Amino acid sequence: MLLKFGQNSWDAKACHEDLEISGDNSLAVYRKRTNLAQCRSVFANHPISLSIRFSDIFYFEISIKQMKRHLFLGFADKQQKKLDENIFEQKGTYAIESEGAICINGSFIGKSDRFSYRVGDTVAFGISMATRQVFFTKNGHFLVPFNFSNESSSADDQLLLFPFVSLFDFDDQIEASFEATLKSVSGFEILQNKGNIRDQRHKLP
Repeated sequence: MLLKFGQNSWDAKACHEDLEISGDNSLAVYRKRTNLAQCRSVFANHPISLSIRFSDIFYFEISIKQMKRHLFLGFADKQQKKLDENIFEQKGTYAIESEGAICINGSFIGKSDRFSYRVGDTVAFGISMATRQVFFTKNGHFLVPFNFSNESSSADDQLLLFPFVSLFDFDDQIEASFEATLKSVSGFEILQNKGNIRDQRHKLP
């Protein structure tokens, strides 16, 4: 089933057991206290399609309620089955980490302080259907987009992208909104980031 804009939520069947989905319309995610503080992920119920007939921009937002170290948000071309692994290291993923690391197709391509976010911030990850560019926003500011790179065997107009978030530490908590779509980025304040991305091709500590 393809995404009906504004009717998405987190998928209890694609959620690690150490995460708890709650709130109105199943939009809040809480990292429960367990023996291990490791990556735990959840996917949205419905994907978006990169159909060429769509010209809109789609993005989903998360509000950071609690966070000790870092988390990831982004898109993946499928719901991963191993929800205790680093989803952002898999092919077909596009993600931003809270310390500013940028992950495209499973590889860290750079890092910028401008992309970092913390408790109290509202951040979003999105894609322009027309330009095939993924982008990031922080507190309403639009940051420079990245070209979409499809290494999947599917054609772009058949490719599905699932929103996901990965939490690491006990008591980490976010709340999502899947309702936002717009025709252009004119609703954001444009923040250029040229020359400010540091290459960092290694795993996070």
